[in-house]
Amino acid sequence: MKREKILIKFIKILPLIFGVAGFIICIASAAPQNSQTLQRVLVGLGLSLFAMIIVSDKVGKIIIRKIEKDCGLADVEYKPVELVLANANDAEKIWEMQKIAFAELFAKYKDKDTSPATETLEKVQSRFDEANTYHYFIQVGGDTVGALRIVDKKTDEFKRVSQIFVMPEYRRKGYALSAITIAESIHGENKWEAETILNERALCMFYTRMGYRINKEKSFNRVNDKMTLITFVKY
Repeated sequence: MKREKILIKFIKILPLIFGVAGFIICIASAAPQNSQTLQRVLVGLGLSLFAMIIVSDKVGKIIIRKIEKDCGLADVEYKPVELVLANANDAEKIWEMQKIAFAELFAKYKDKDTSPATETLEKVQSRFDEANTYHYFIQVGGDTVGALRIVDKKTDEFKRVSQIFVMPEYRRKGYALSAITIAESIHGENKWEAETILNERALCMFYTRMGYRINKEKSFNRVNDKMTLITFVKY
């Protein structure tokens, strides 16, 4: 994620770079010791660089929008995310939300035994009785945009992102990334693990950008012919 932010900053100042370079070359072309041919070449080069200001500005905006969309950077600075601790009374709401949030993945992979989209309300309720498990609503401006479940035994063992989801209409805005970052600030930044779908490149890239790496000590969990689960860790 840091690389993408640096790239965006560079793209934004690119028109300025072209402008300064064009100005310097045009000034240099007026030097009396230059031949007329060299002057023409330098002036032409300077004007070309000035033209690149317009091109780089328009193309740069398109590239920046693409990067922000793919990386979930858009609007993050203007819409702060909050984690609100949920309790057993919220189980039905989380259940209804997760059925919608995971419906698309379930339709794609048919993972009936593992998909949150097919879990019963009783299963969701039972997790509130599990020790060391913390349920959070992901909220933005008072709206509940998703949910997060963390397992933290308060020992030297790895903490676990047991489940995270953002509702379809709120995706690609950086909310999931912010939610995990906040959870790390609450439960401690070191020693985390999370399981995700190997076949979903965007999900794997999401954890990679946050500093997670594939746990080579754990074997892949093949759910069916279409779907394999993989564990990521962050030390």
